[in-house]
Amino acid sequence: TSKKHFITISPFFSADHISGRFVEQYEYDHENESDYQRREKPDFSFTLGALAQYRMNNKFSILSGLSFSNAGVSISAASVNALKDETGAYKFKLATSYGLVEFSKSGITPTAGDTLLVTGAALNLQYISIPVLVKYNIHAGKLKLSAHGGIAINKIMSDKVEADYTVQNNSEFETINKIQGIKRVFFTVNAGVEAGYSISRKIDLSVSPELRYGINSINKSTPV
Repeated sequence: TSKKHFITISPFFSADHISGRFVEQYEYDHENESDYQRREKPDFSFTLGALAQYRMNNKFSILSGLSFSNAGVSISAASVNALKDETGAYKFKLATSYGLVEFSKSGITPTAGDTLLVTGAALNLQYISIPVLVKYNIHAGKLKLSAHGGIAINKIMSDKVEADYTVQNNSEFETINKIQGIKRVFFTVNAGVEAGYSISRKIDLSVSPELRYGINSINKSTPV
């Protein structure tokens, strides 16, 4: 710590709360924004990773690192009508705020007027993030206060939906490993504050509420 510049590594874990907003509103199967918001609820989500901090002077530092996020959304009961897709074939597709979920279990061939009832579904995203942040130290000593902000690039590694549904009087369970229309890469603005306490020369314990706000939409060419 006597050197002018030094690097510290900080592992972290956070419980996440997911919230979203509709930048534009489209209709799909006669549904609108209120239909999506009513049936989609945040499920348990978390982020873990490590940040490397390079101290430029007593006030400013640059941070970067790698994190892994597991995001969950529960979807309540919804009725899905068979609609024609771009090929002219009838398909069962559930519109979510992340994209379209197509039910295509073997043996299900929908026709005009058919309806599928989703009794419950769980949507899960897993993605990695690489942030670049600037940190400003407000107060040093045993009690440390700071604020930080920057941007992050996020890469989706896995997207899937597990759903229970009823079709043609049969109960089915299906895992859909691809959400149609979801973008594999998206960007966020990251900002937060941090309060830390030095337990020893090498260990600090800190709490840091963090806001990650999407710069661009997470999907494309979808109804929402």
